[in-house]
Amino acid sequence: MSPTLTTSFTLVGAIAAGLPLLWLTAPPPAQPQETLPTDAPHQRQVHASIYFSGEPDKITLYHEAQEIATFTKPVSQQHFMLKLPVGDTIEIEYEVQWPENTPGMKGFTLHLEPEGQETRTETMWTMPEETQLNDIFYFRW
Repeated sequence: MSPTLTTSFTLVGAIAAGLPLLWLTAPPPAQPQETLPTDAPHQRQVHASIYFSGEPDKITLYHEAQEIATFTKPVSQQHFMLKLPVGDTIEIEYEVQWPENTPGMKGFTLHLEPEGQETRTETMWTMPEETQLNDIFYFRW
């Protein structure tokens, strides 16, 4: 084989071996920018009150599986602020536990007063032999 042909084949081989290096060392393609959804719910402060019969051991309120308020051994009604999303419907789950020796039916009321909207109140009662309430209140405006 002539030296020119050997040099040509060597040069073609080096170029062919180097072509994947151009692909491997090239900058990565531009990734699309991740943006936050524009329809994310806005939060607002809501005046809230709880009322109950007897003296519960514990009252816990949840919104979308997140604890938003807890009261341990409250002896009277409680007034507080909740941060809730703006919307036509709000679901609030509650758990109320009374001591075993609490007589009679036991009740729990949640009262919400969002600014600029009508107030809403939901109440649930237990049977005399029950000591726990766990359910969801649906508030609609």
